[in-house]
Amino acid sequence: MGKCVGGSPGATLSRLDKHLIPIAGEVFCGPMAFAMMGGLPVATILTLILLPALNAAWYRVPLPAEVDLQTPSFDYADWRVRRR
Repeated sequence: MGKCVGGSPGATLSRLDKHLIPIAGEVFCGPMAFAMMGGLPVATILTLILLPALNAAWYRVPLPAEVDLQTPSFDYADWRVRRR
């Protein structure tokens, strides 16, 4: 079995484009390859940037307050690791 390795969306798109270029010149699969090479970057940008921004604007999500990095966000004295 192979490993499941995660990657960035840009790396995934570049790998897909690399494999679609050879079939882009064919008569039957060429238009589909061009549609996939153009559509996947657009869908990635929509999903990662535009739609979350529109959602935040539509529901009027407030900006997060300033974070104080000097004080811990939880009490370290109460944090315990339980082993069984």
